Formats: sequence, C-alpha cells, structure tokens
Amino acid sequence: MIQNTPRQTCSGFQCSWWKHLGGLLLIWMCFSLIPTPQAHAAPNDLHLHFLFNGRDLNDQTRNLQLKDERQREFTNLAVEYGFSLVEPLLSPAETLGILGFDLGVEFSFANIPENSPHWRKAVEDGRPDDYLMVTRIRLRKGLPFSFEVEGSLGLIHNSTGILAGFALKWALNEGLTYFPDIGFRLSVNRLFASRDIDVVTATADFWMSKQFSVKGMFTITPYAGYSLVFVRASSQVLDPTPLNFDDNEDGSTGSSNFVFKAIPNEEGPTGTLGSRLSVGARIVWFFASLTLEGSFIFPHAPGDETTPGPEMISAFNMKVSFFF
Repeated sequence: MIQNTPRQTCSGFQCSWWKHLGGLLLIWMCFSLIPTPQAHAAPNDLHLHFLFNGRDLNDQTRNLQLKDERQREFTNLAVEYGFSLVEPLLSPAETLGILGFDLGVEFSFANIPENSPHWRKAVEDGRPDDYLMVTRIRLRKGLPFSFEVEGSLGLIHNSTGILAGFALKWALNEGLTYFPDIGFRLSVNRLFASRDIDVVTATADFWMSKQFSVKGMFTITPYAGYSLVFVRASSQVLDPTPLNFDDNEDGSTGSSNFVFKAIPNEEGPTGTLGSRLSVGARIVWFFASLTLEGSFIFPHAPGDETTPGPEMISAFNMKVSFFF
C-alpha cells in the first residue's frame, strides 16, 4: 500500500467497523436467499412467455423448430438487461477514510436496443422505452487500510423490479501529489420482485482518478476506469399459453409450461461477459458532491449477421451525495 500519510494502527473503535462489515455481508446473504416474489405487471417488466412464439398465443404447433432461436433471444435479452442494471462506479478511486460516510441518490439511464425483436416481444405493449431508468440509494463507509464498503438499494422506473447491491473497494494508493489515485472494486447486484426473470450481475472494477482544487472554492476529480462485467440469469416457470388453463399440467406437447436454459451454461460463460469503459467527474462543494459519468459495455460475444448476439449498452449516470 502506498500512501503519503503515516500508517495507522487499528484501535478497538476502528476494528469495530469490521464487525459492521460482517453484518452487511450477513444482510446481503439473507437478501440473496429470498425467493423472487410474484408481482403485478408494469410497463417495463419483462414477459418471457412472449418469446416462445411471439404474441400468437392461439398457435398450437408452437413452432418447436425455433427452439434454438427462442433460447438465443432469451440470452440476448437477459444479457442486455443485466448490462443495463450493472452498478455504476460514480465515485473517484480514492476512499473516504476510516471515519468517512457518503450517502447519495443515483440516477442511471441505460440506452437499450429497443428496436430489437426480443425487446419488442418481451414488453407487454410491444413498445419498450428508449432507455431503462434506475434510481438507487447508495451508502459508502470508509474502513481501515484504505478499504471501503458500500451497499445500495434501487428501483427500476415503471417496473416492479428492485435491485440490491454490495461492493468492497480498496485503494492501492491515494492522496499523492504527482500520482493519480488507483482503486479496485468487487461488486454484486441482484434483481428482486421480477415475475419472469432472475438476474445477478457482478463486476471487477479498476480505475484511476486525480483531484484538483478550483480557486479554493470546490474540487473536481475526473476519473476513468475499466470493468469486467458478468451476468447470470434464469427464467421462472413460463406458460406460453397463459389464456389456456387446460395445458398447464400437460408435458407432452409444445404448449406446456417451460423454462429457458439459464445463462451461463455448458456452452460457456463467454456470452455473459462484457467489458465496461467508464469516464466521469466528481465536483465537491463543502459537504455535498455531484458526480456525472458515462459508460459503455461491450459484450465479449456480440455475434454476427446469422446469429446475432447481445448489443452494446451505453449509460449516463448521475449521483448527488452528502459527506458526514
């Protein structure tokens, strides 16, 4: 660890924060074990049974020969949806310090490929929004030895989906005069309260930042980073003919209930990985801060003209926070 301040020992008071870290981990584990509840539909909720054969629910043949195409549509939809829900950086590489707290409200606008067939099929009115908007509340807490822990809770606009996230950050060095701050972060997020799909995203982040003072009135800290993004997704049990109750227990026909193959699967994790490039800046005035960030997530397996894969997801993120 490289710092320009004397190394501090961990007193009893400071070490107590490790107990808080253990408590946050326990809370996250409890959230992860909660089953996804059923919920009423909202305009931005996904309806995966429409992927089975589009919206023609009266077709009894169910087009079984399109099985691979339907699975590919689910994979592309799930990966793009997961990329849209990934936790942004929205902070410089430096940490808050042992006693530091940061409480903020975040707004993320992810530009989705709304004209893709799988997106048009998956939303109820067939007209997905140009972007997915997520509002989060994020709490960051500084820890000894340049560590930092954070937790977040988010809501997807016009959706029943709820996001819960946890992250652990470490600064390799911070506060040096002629060298940028360097930070690493591991984060995980899970989608709750979605009727048809369960999504977990994880990132490994690396970024650099440098703080500058502007006439002694406020500071601005630009930063840039790279993230490796992972998406895990699975579907709930789906009914391709929700208006027909006679086939719910019939497993011999193509119109019976089904599930999509979870991703990643035995075909490999390549299609569920992406690379994110992020650029942003934080402005601090007294105890308040404003952070603006743009990001691009490129899938590792974008596909080609014959077998299209997930598309790039771009996002604009903003956070207003307070130090205390």
